[in-house]
Amino acid sequence: DLNMGCPFPPQVKKGHGAALVAQHDVLAAISAAMHDRPAVSFSIKMRLGVEDAIEWRQSIEVINSMPLTHVTVHPRIARQQYGGNLHLDEFTELLHLIRHKVVFNGDIKTPEDIDLICNRFPGLEAVMTGRGLLARPSLIAEWREGGEWTHEKRIEYLLALHNGVRRHYESTLYGESQILSKLKPFWEYLEEEIGRKNWKAIRKATTLPRYTTAVAGIC
Repeated sequence: DLNMGCPFPPQVKKGHGAALVAQHDVLAAISAAMHDRPAVSFSIKMRLGVEDAIEWRQSIEVINSMPLTHVTVHPRIARQQYGGNLHLDEFTELLHLIRHKVVFNGDIKTPEDIDLICNRFPGLEAVMTGRGLLARPSLIAEWREGGEWTHEKRIEYLLALHNGVRRHYESTLYGESQILSKLKPFWEYLEEEIGRKNWKAIRKATTLPRYTTAVAGIC
């Protein structure tokens, strides 16, 4: 998967990540290398540009020339990072011009968001969610069931998932600090779901007993 979507400045400044979108000559060389490797399957994850949402247009022809299974598009520019409005008009234009299957990525936070995107863009191959799933682990299960769960059911699902993860780490890692270092990042995107008080208590926990007490406070 060719990463043309990373928005972080240290990568972009080196011409990597989202900066590749506007580098026609580099992409042409990459396309040639792809064609030289017919046994390998390739895909792309991309943004629309770095500073301007029309930068992708400079490279659409070379992207179309690549032997790709699909293209995942996050319709923001690198400068936006993960905030600001999605450029859905430009995404619509890209759908008209691209010859590959397209996967939509960006701001998928609820089951309704998935339906809204699929209904607005019925030709999509799929919808991708990253941070949305980390912030709401039940997201896909809810969508498959056809509607949002209650907060209580989401928390029950979340804690069951966490407990499984904890059992795995406790059986494979050694020492309290190692286990905590793996468990605490589980909650990084979950502040809204579990409440700021619980989220802060988990972050401040320095021992497994304190961590256990903090997690037990989630309801």
